[in-house]
Amino acid sequence: MTALGELYALLSQPAQQESATARIFSVLPIRRRPGYFVGRGVNDDPALLIEIRGRTRAPIALKNLLVTFNTHCALNVDREQRDTYAVVIQCLATDAGLRNYFLMIANHLLDGLGDAPTTDEVAAAIDALVSLFQKLSRSPRRQAQGLFGELLVIGTASNAATLLDAWHADPLDRFDFTFASSRLEVKTNANRQRRHEFSLEQCTPPADISATVASLFVETAGGGLSLNAPVERIEARLGSKPELILKLHSVLADTLGTGLQEGLGQRFDEQLALSSLTFYDLCTIPAVRGPLPPEVTAVRFRSDIGLVTPMDVQQARRLTPV
Repeated sequence: MTALGELYALLSQPAQQESATARIFSVLPIRRRPGYFVGRGVNDDPALLIEIRGRTRAPIALKNLLVTFNTHCALNVDREQRDTYAVVIQCLATDAGLRNYFLMIANHLLDGLGDAPTTDEVAAAIDALVSLFQKLSRSPRRQAQGLFGELLVIGTASNAATLLDAWHADPLDRFDFTFASSRLEVKTNANRQRRHEFSLEQCTPPADISATVASLFVETAGGGLSLNAPVERIEARLGSKPELILKLHSVLADTLGTGLQEGLGQRFDEQLALSSLTFYDLCTIPAVRGPLPPEVTAVRFRSDIGLVTPMDVQQARRLTPV
């Protein structure tokens, strides 16, 4: 449980109902952050409240998130009521998992703000949280299997921060990882065969760009490692880099959408995946290669790379920081 989650668990639901003029919350102050509170609303909704008077903005209302600005609030603090005006960021979800997720993300946002954030920095953090919850309202864009493979590659890399910084912002980007002079694509297969789908562009990178594919077997396993486990491992390795932790969760939300909670609970055979992890030069795999008629575009194909000579791990690390 995160620090904000622990504070929220200590709070009782407010005894009184909200009036027409004030929102009511039971709150606890957040350590070392004057004017910042964790709150519990009249419907048990977890909330982050920030005493700050800035420019007036229209409320932001999503399925599971409500943000209101310059909000008149009655805060129950240590059995005393305190009237104030605040930005109220409230999770409307009834699902306990999503409520905990909200508190965890809010915790990372506060870590990224530092000790004395400006009004603009607070506004940017709120916008980042809103963007993430917007992604959670969309349909899943990819399956958890491929995501598990990418997370394992990040988690076992010599420099997880470098790989995460290079990770795609959009799960449909051409390559999973983009570095200055190299690219890395991760392919998974649940049938223990190195047959993967590629695009023409992936297999014909520019002359000054090296392109590598990491191939691994990823099978579901009832007693295996949950998708959330490598996420937590990566967070632990990132330490004091909250901006990268937020990127990690943004990509997860963008990829899994409404299936986030279910996806994070899916379990896979970690040992099989790690033992099968092999690297190949994308320029050497069987592929459709140009030139093609200009009328032919968006070429994709399935290639069996099982008989291709793999790259030495040290060679792969020289090209990409895996």
